[in-house]
Amino acid sequence: MALSNFFIGIYHEKKDLIHIAYEVDELSEQIKEIRDVSNFKSLSGEVIFGRKPLLLTREMLELRKDQKTVIGTVPLVWLGVPLLIQDRMIGLISAYSYSDPDYFTKKDLDILIAVSSQIAIAIERKQALDNLKIREEKYRRLIETTSVGYWQIGKDRITTDVNQAVCRMLGYDEQELFGCSPIDFVDQDSKSILQEQFSKMTLTRSRNYELTFIKKK
Repeated sequence: MALSNFFIGIYHEKKDLIHIAYEVDELSEQIKEIRDVSNFKSLSGEVIFGRKPLLLTREMLELRKDQKTVIGTVPLVWLGVPLLIQDRMIGLISAYSYSDPDYFTKKDLDILIAVSSQIAIAIERKQALDNLKIREEKYRRLIETTSVGYWQIGKDRITTDVNQAVCRMLGYDEQELFGCSPIDFVDQDSKSILQEQFSKMTLTRSRNYELTFIKKK
């Protein structure tokens, strides 16, 4: 199935817009967003709110052109398939032709319908990864800008991460702390406390205790 012109649109319900995430267009229309989707009767909006596939012929498209519901150059044939995840609308995929009114048939529409669920799953996974990355970046900025010390260790009790607040308090660089255990930087009494707390790591999620750290000489 050769797709000389197609796009994948992501629907943002709160913003009431369709963001064109990927597009191939012979005329380089480069439409990046369709705004006010719920009020403006675009072809994409018809798929989104109708929640069903569309195969629009030349005659159907000319009618929609007269109704001013076609954005950009009017194609001769247009396919649109909604992208759904567990009945949740996330967008659509569309394919069209400017030169051949018979370029697509019902069979082509069935092919797009068949692959739409896999496309939707791939998009959802990418969005989840992007959201996770954003949360991690926000968390990292919070850790780096706070004056409170942050010290992270792995299951082997070895340091995997510290923030600059810890480095300033102890006088060490990050690299001097990585690969070491916090127990290497406390006094004798605190070593006993840490040993006891380490033994409880898999038993309780949070604990309060006081330690005395030794600054770098």
